[in-house]
Parts: sequence; C-alpha cells; structure tokens
Amino acid sequence: MIATSNLNPDGRSTAIPLHRGEIIGAGLMSKILRDIEMTREEFIDLISNKLR
Repeated sequence: MIATSNLNPDGRSTAIPLHRGEIIGAGLMSKILRDIEMTREEFIDLISNKLR
C-alpha cells in the first residue's frame, strides 16, 4: 500500500510506502522529509499532535 499526501500548496504529492509489519528506514524517511520540505522536528511535532 502507498499513502500519498498533498502537503504542498502547489499540488505536488509525495508517496509514502506502507507495508504492514515493516519500518521505513532512516534513509528513505530522510528522503521523504526532504521531498516534502519538512524537518525531522516538524514531522515529530505533526505526528505527536495527530496522536493526541
């Protein structure tokens, strides 16, 4: 399964692979964050807020 998200105001989307029981590696996660122009800290804040 692949999740896509339109996080960019210009309509670009980023595909994030989702496989049950697997963890996204650090290298791929860094690439995804670069693609969406988000820092690691911004991502952690985002998911922390979503889990509340």
